[in-house]
Amino acid sequence: MRIEVTQEDISKGRVHSCGKCPIAVALRRTGFPRANAGYSNLWQDDEFFRTPDKVQSFMVVFDMGAIVGPISFEIPWELPA
Repeated sequence: MRIEVTQEDISKGRVHSCGKCPIAVALRRTGFPRANAGYSNLWQDDEFFRTPDKVQSFMVVFDMGAIVGPISFEIPWELPA
């Protein structure tokens, strides 16, 4: 599934927050209400997968306080039924 991180997600995002960073905000907005994002993994409940490299880079730059723009990336999850 493709996840789009919008400028609004970035504006709502909080630095150093697994549950409120722009990546988590985008995942939750897309339909994964318990999603979290860390430098090495994205997870919801007991499902984990490695954070894509470009998402890791985005998170590092965002957490440093630099300006970032919208990105998109693929995840192996399907929307809950």
